[in-house]
Amino acid sequence: MFFLLTLAVVFLSWICDIYGLKVTLPQSGEDIRVQSLLSPEGIRWWLRNAIKNFTGFAPLGMVIIAMFGLGVAQHSGFIDACIRMGVGKNHDKKKIIWGVIILGLLSNAIGDGGYIILLPIAAMLFQWVGLHPIAGIVTAYASVACGYSANIVLSTVDPLLAHITQEAALTLIGYQGNTEPLCNYFFMSVSTAVIAGVVYWVTIRYLLPALGEYGGKVKVEAYRPLSRKERRGIMMSVVVAAIYVAIILWLTFSSYGILRGVNGGLMHSPFIAGILFLLSLGIGITGMAYGFSSGNYRGDNDVIEGLTLPIKLLGVYFVIAFFAAQMFACFEYSIWINAWPSWEPIYCLRLNPLRSPRLFYSSASLPLST
Repeated sequence: MFFLLTLAVVFLSWICDIYGLKVTLPQSGEDIRVQSLLSPEGIRWWLRNAIKNFTGFAPLGMVIIAMFGLGVAQHSGFIDACIRMGVGKNHDKKKIIWGVIILGLLSNAIGDGGYIILLPIAAMLFQWVGLHPIAGIVTAYASVACGYSANIVLSTVDPLLAHITQEAALTLIGYQGNTEPLCNYFFMSVSTAVIAGVVYWVTIRYLLPALGEYGGKVKVEAYRPLSRKERRGIMMSVVVAAIYVAIILWLTFSSYGILRGVNGGLMHSPFIAGILFLLSLGIGITGMAYGFSSGNYRGDNDVIEGLTLPIKLLGVYFVIAFFAAQMFACFEYSIWINAWPSWEPIYCLRLNPLRSPRLFYSSASLPLST
């Protein structure tokens, strides 16, 4: 699909260049013409930047980092043990669906990490109770996306929404004061219940019947109670996770505070910028603690095998990411990169550190969940 979209962008840039399509900058009145990707300069640009476009594609690195931690947690048996302990032998499907929706809505507090961390876990949860794993990925994806519009916790998006609210208040009623990040909280918190109900209804009414029964190679295993070693492993992993969280909180909120920004705040701080790495590291350490304490891990070779497990399964994702990276880069080069300073919607996209749709994360979740 992205290969065809890339060809479409190249063709449209050529057509628009022939007919002289241009964008006028409102600030300076300067005209910016579409740059043809079939011109000599466009071809030279693509040859110089094809590799850079791929290696600089933000979702690629984020998915790989997240999969390191998830790979160790899955390979050590930690995720499987947690699912068996949490779900039990009752296999209550409704509770699993509600749990995935609520976790998805709350996960926007960690930024875009919810798309990467939650989706494969949701697929495994759905598969464990006999539901289609694709339904778990779609439900988690929709829940995380809805969490950016309505949530009961403060997230990294709320300051941006507060700025939009301030501009609207200034335009409509002439309000001159400052707005705080929590100015939309009451509306957002009430909307959370509505959105959660809508996502649940759509999942039950349309999504699950449309997908039907899962016919993949991986079959749902019968419930096995946790053994003594597995219970000991979970207890040890909980202790290690608590210590890890305490250290991160101390480094963030104490007077030492090296994970806060230079101004002492959390916005644009190392904590927010590195939240995905911190999550992946925490999940990986927790999985290692479970593996060694339960006897599933004997040495560092087992840890390395867990780190490489998801990478072996991401071949299709790498191919998709390559063509997606080229498509977005060609799209930016043709005209939009020059129009960014003047076109506010595109400028907002420029501020997005991912620089691409978050749908790539769902495609990366498929190999790990199966």
